[in-house]
Amino acid sequence: MTLKSRATLLKDSLHPQGYRFQTFLLSFPKCLLAELNTHRSLVRNVGSSRAIPVTKLIEKVETDPYIPCFTENKKGMSGEYITDSSVIEEATTWWNRALKEAISSSLWLDDLNIHKQDVNRLLEPFTYINVLVSGTDFEHLYDLRISDQAQPAFCDIAKEMKALSDESKPDKLAYGDWHIPFDKYMYNSLSLQQKIKVAVARCARISYENHDGEFDKNKDYKLHDFLIENKHLTPLEHICKAIDVVQDSNFSINVGGYDYTLPSSLLGTLSFRTSKYFTWEMIWTRQYKGFYTYRHMLEDNNSIYDY
Repeated sequence: MTLKSRATLLKDSLHPQGYRFQTFLLSFPKCLLAELNTHRSLVRNVGSSRAIPVTKLIEKVETDPYIPCFTENKKGMSGEYITDSSVIEEATTWWNRALKEAISSSLWLDDLNIHKQDVNRLLEPFTYINVLVSGTDFEHLYDLRISDQAQPAFCDIAKEMKALSDESKPDKLAYGDWHIPFDKYMYNSLSLQQKIKVAVARCARISYENHDGEFDKNKDYKLHDFLIENKHLTPLEHICKAIDVVQDSNFSINVGGYDYTLPSSLLGTLSFRTSKYFTWEMIWTRQYKGFYTYRHMLEDNNSIYDY
């Protein structure tokens, strides 16, 4: 049996100083999400069962349920794939029984008018989800998850991601160029600001699984504004701009007449530009090396046209 997971490298951008910002669209069983969530240097948007009607989710698990590639019990956290077909067949039978019981219980709860955010929890062990993940540091994920100690199913996903990355030729950016996922959903006539708004909406809709729907830029603009007004800002972190990064091991700056010495531990998180008010202006790019995200620009009260 083969796990029905997949990975797509949506956008791959190379900073002038060699940093690489990548956005993957992943599909894998919901139960494996914890394997990804431990990597805090990466930003994620995840398909939510709270956004899907009960009957629609039941239809999904009936037509395409997650059934594990079963592993043999042994000491430790990771088992090895079972090859005995009779054991796999019997394990699959018991798994499908559990699925049918979860569906039956979900229908009873739905009839009681229980909200889908509660009912769908019963179905989650059998569902696949879409996950959008971006960042400049995937090496830790590969080091930890491509391992005999990792859960085999997620190890396979990590291997697929790394293979895509190794084969990809990233877009070479100049300072000031943008990394904008889902650009294939955009008309060339859109302005930079419009493209960013559309990209934010597409990144957010991972929660509604609507990437393949019709293109409606006005709906995208409204969703963009709704997200910002209600402080749902994670989708804004997949869109970012390449900016200059200080590479000295130790450095000093003068801001407003005061001298500051900054430690090497901040390398890769600080960028500078000349300013008409100060000798230097310091920009903290958080966990992304060389890239300043749209979210952090807004939080820092900066414009997309700065830097």
